[in-house]
Amino acid sequence: MTHHFDLQLTLCPENVPAAFRQYGGEIWAQGQAQLVNHEAVALKQLSFLLYRLLRVNQITDRAGHPLPFSQTLVTLDEVPRMTVNHVQILLGAPLAPGETVCINIEYGGPICGYPEVFPYVQDHISEEYTLLRAETLWLPTVCEPGSFSLPPFTYHLSIQYPNNSSCYCNGQQRSIAQGSCEWERTQPEDWGRLIVACAPFVHLPIHDQVVLHVLPQDSSRVQPIVQALRFTLQCCTNWFGKLPVEDVHIVEMPAGYGMESADTLMIFEAEAFAPARTEHEAFLHALSLIGHELIHLWNAPSREVHNTRFLDESITHYIEALVIREMFGEEEYRRRMNDFRKTFLAGGEAANHVSLSNSWEHYNMTVPLSRGKGPWLMAALHKQLGTSFLPALQAFFDRCRESGATPEDFQHMMQEYSPQPLQAFFQQWYYQPGPIRS
Repeated sequence: MTHHFDLQLTLCPENVPAAFRQYGGEIWAQGQAQLVNHEAVALKQLSFLLYRLLRVNQITDRAGHPLPFSQTLVTLDEVPRMTVNHVQILLGAPLAPGETVCINIEYGGPICGYPEVFPYVQDHISEEYTLLRAETLWLPTVCEPGSFSLPPFTYHLSIQYPNNSSCYCNGQQRSIAQGSCEWERTQPEDWGRLIVACAPFVHLPIHDQVVLHVLPQDSSRVQPIVQALRFTLQCCTNWFGKLPVEDVHIVEMPAGYGMESADTLMIFEAEAFAPARTEHEAFLHALSLIGHELIHLWNAPSREVHNTRFLDESITHYIEALVIREMFGEEEYRRRMNDFRKTFLAGGEAANHVSLSNSWEHYNMTVPLSRGKGPWLMAALHKQLGTSFLPALQAFFDRCRESGATPEDFQHMMQEYSPQPLQAFFQQWYYQPGPIRS
């Protein structure tokens, strides 16, 4: 089932008594969902999930005729502590395979995150800060409670919000005015995401395609972040060409909310402003937290059936180390590479017995291998290719950014730029387990 949303969203922050502050304000949404049946059988009813405190007021067909529906609080089979509103809609006629149905929906209510399930998902609506992410299920998620997933979708979203604030989403911005904006995404992501961040931000241009939005209380401490972002952009543009997206919004959020990057939106925690002893340390701190996410924009997305995180995290971490070497020299570069070694060693003896290619089979090994051993593979490959390494990486990004890639695609591209066969190299580093060999 694929789908498209055309919604009008209203953010309604409220001044509430302290005892109810966790609930904050409310959202109200109304609009249309277009759903395509990709199943082999006709569907007589539709099922979707919403956040536990959101309630559906009305569902109608395209002509405005009411459709019978039920909504029940249930817990997810795969996440037993996660309570959701399970909405079931009885269609006027069975939806045949390949056919599309349009339904109109109105719903709303408060949002206060899922801290009992995901500590970082503290999404809520308030005058100080509003954050809505996919994990909160603020958008109808078409699936059954027994097979929870975030399916890909496209959308057109119109948002109304307080006049003293600004609002940003992932996707493309189509219009903006005081208290309102419109965003859309015309190509679905593999993992459906729609993030909304709204606050009285201070805006700092970083580049003609990149703007940093920070909370007022942190605007005087932003210089190390600005420097780290500008230098990262300069390095990556020199190495890999122009930033491959139209506009990027980098948005601060309160501490404890986690970090996330989606399309043209990056959200980072106030932790990035953590006090540092020197400007040097502040720069490195900002580079590892935010510059790293910026580097991801040049990446080719993975087409792996089972994602090893090599194509995104291993490559991005190594580029981060190269940016550090460009700014601070060899000693700081080696220190960052040693951090990656420590990440690998934190996996314990088990990390020596799992290959990068099979890391997806071992959940606890994904980080030690992709973020620990993977950057060392890239360093060894850099040594092997010499001055051809960065041009090879640029060619890989350019060729595979739209279509996506597999590690085999990466290997073949690197081979085009290598004077020596690389089969044994990748066999040793990627397909076989073992310690980091430096």
